[in-house]
Amino acid sequence: MPMKKIDVILPDLIILDIRLPRQSGISLYRQLKLNDNYRHVPVIFLSAFGIARNFISESFRKLVPDERVPEPELFLEKPVNIDLLLESIEDILARKGGAKTMSRQELQAEISTLMENVDKQKLAEILSVLKK
Repeated sequence: MPMKKIDVILPDLIILDIRLPRQSGISLYRQLKLNDNYRHVPVIFLSAFGIARNFISESFRKLVPDERVPEPELFLEKPVNIDLLLESIEDILARKGGAKTMSRQELQAEISTLMENVDKQKLAEILSVLKK
């Protein structure tokens, strides 16, 4: 299912959690990086502290031994510092070139719009699980 959504959206950058409902974020990341259509799309991993500690302490190659799969651009722990996330997105897109670079204000407006359209009940359920 996530790959179908990515096909429709054609993103410039993907923020991906390690834990996903139906598939591991690592598995989805591997699929993306082995697909010629998405190999170039930068990925920021975002996940809970305990998971982040395991991800960082183990080498990436132990988790993804396939040498064709590059390491992700960045890994951030939840709760995320929004300023750091915005700076990281700006830097990654600027390095990527060719992608539409948005100003910090445009990114904040885009995030606000996305948050207005989010299913608030689903978000509350997700947050309650993350706080456990």
